[in-house]
Amino acid sequence: MIYPDDPKKGFLIERCCIHCDEVCMMPIISFRRKSINTDGSTCYTIKARCPNCDYLNGEYKPMWWNIYGLGSMVW
Repeated sequence: MIYPDDPKKGFLIERCCIHCDEVCMMPIISFRRKSINTDGSTCYTIKARCPNCDYLNGEYKPMWWNIYGLGSMVW
């Protein structure tokens, strides 16, 4: 899957929910700009809601978008 440079609300990401352990497509609910990386890209933390159990992933354990560089995702 190709991710955009910046997160967008409603964009679907495939992830394993840390609450119900199901892999599913989760919509991004919110994101927060954190810093500018050395390559000029922007680092964000994101939150995505699980459609199976309604858990908000990223609320307690951060999910990073472009951490340290463009295209580096840490779930």
